[in-house]
Amino acid sequence: MSAPPAPPAPPPPPIVTRSAAMPIASLTALLSSSALSSGDVGSTQSAQARGNPRDAASAAGPAKYTPPPKKETNLFLAELQSRLGTPSQATQSTSSNPSLSRPGYRAPSGLPENGGTQGHDMVHYSISGPETVKVQTMAEYTLYCRDDDKKLIDVPISILDADIVQDKENGDESRGTVSSTGEKGVFLITFRARFVGNYKLMLYVKGQLEKRPIYPGGLPLKVTPDDQLVKKQLFFTVLGHGTYGGFVGKKVTFDILVKDQDDTPTDIDHQRLAVFVSQGMKKDKGDVDKESVGKYVGSYKPFGPGELILLVKYGEQEVIQTTVMITSGVEAAKCEVIDAPTGVAVNSPCVFKIQTKDSDGVNIPVGGEKFELGVSGPKGGTSGLVVRDELDGTYSVKFTLTIAGDYSFFLTLNKVSVGASPIKIQAQ
Repeated sequence: MSAPPAPPAPPPPPIVTRSAAMPIASLTALLSSSALSSGDVGSTQSAQARGNPRDAASAAGPAKYTPPPKKETNLFLAELQSRLGTPSQATQSTSSNPSLSRPGYRAPSGLPENGGTQGHDMVHYSISGPETVKVQTMAEYTLYCRDDDKKLIDVPISILDADIVQDKENGDESRGTVSSTGEKGVFLITFRARFVGNYKLMLYVKGQLEKRPIYPGGLPLKVTPDDQLVKKQLFFTVLGHGTYGGFVGKKVTFDILVKDQDDTPTDIDHQRLAVFVSQGMKKDKGDVDKESVGKYVGSYKPFGPGELILLVKYGEQEVIQTTVMITSGVEAAKCEVIDAPTGVAVNSPCVFKIQTKDSDGVNIPVGGEKFELGVSGPKGGTSGLVVRDELDGTYSVKFTLTIAGDYSFFLTLNKVSVGASPIKIQAQ
């Protein structure tokens, strides 16, 4: 067997002729004319990795660098940048809202004008509360959100913001708290002013990129060292028997209604609501209890017969003053039956009245008594029997007799017979 042929000899190594080093000025001109980017280093990468720009120029050779193809523009990003602008390090530190400081910023179109909020074409805001508060006390305001039909509407609490700012350079600033009252479209705003002076209450609606004041310029607020009340935004009304009549030694009650300028019932601090009564040299303080939103019940006990001065105060401010006539009380035996018929037609509606009187025979000017009425006569012959309080000291007795015969009406008050009782009536 013959030996295998010998492998061919390897080719001689190439002769590398290193060109002269390129001057730095020429290299700078070459790089400045190239469209290099941090991600597209092209053919110079391997040489630059060795950290020698002269070697990079030698490795590149005399051939001119060809830049990579230009990337297509992202139209979505370009439009977003044109709307929001490019964040600036010099303006990003704005504490109130950084996005407002972006160059080229434009407000979002989702926020309607005139106080509207996202999700509603128009929201009408109204606020109730004092214009003067005592320093270092918790102040409360109620914010109402309504639509064009003045109906309360749901508004997300997250879009509402509030604070108070003292009306002077470098003045006090306090953050307010917005909380839900549990009622649709009604919010409670609370804050505490730390110093005496003039403040502004600022309310805001927050959008995605900005917040807009509900009341441009804010609402004026005066903080004083004394309890004061500005009645401009709160309206007090009193109703009930206790505002125009009562009886000696008998507790009387009345309603106190509080509403804002929009005629909406408004809660207040009822601990500051007080009732006072006076007769001559005698004075006393009544009681106040809360019944519902904007409704409070006042009560007092008269000293004696005659005129009584009823005074309602909120804080140190007098809000209601009226005169009440107090009598010695209803005397059942002195009460008078008026226009009672002696004979009526069957199935014809009938009515007569009771006039209440005190022990001196003087007419009582107020109602509130509970008369009891019993009837004797043909069985089942009485229908529609009712005693109605006319609230002026008189009571109407209404009935219909459906069967012919003789009837007797027995009237009692506190188990005492009324003077003319029994009242006899014949039906024919």
